[in-house]
Amino acid sequence: AGGDNKFSFDPNLRNCLIAILPDNSLVSFSNKDFDAVRAAKRGTSFEFNLKLTKIKLKSAKDISKHLEELI
Repeated sequence: AGGDNKFSFDPNLRNCLIAILPDNSLVSFSNKDFDAVRAAKRGTSFEFNLKLTKIKLKSAKDISKHLEELI
């Protein structure tokens, strides 16, 4: 599968990518993980490897509840 070559983020802000797996487990690419992207040379291709967290969502409200700890 191909990626989106138009993805961008503001490196001066805190950032986080999350995905919800079919079993409601959460994977994330945290602000600390973004540090490697920030350090990369501009225009460099980068692969975002999301990491499994210990978070299992019970409802949509759980996303907001856990987002702060992931950033």
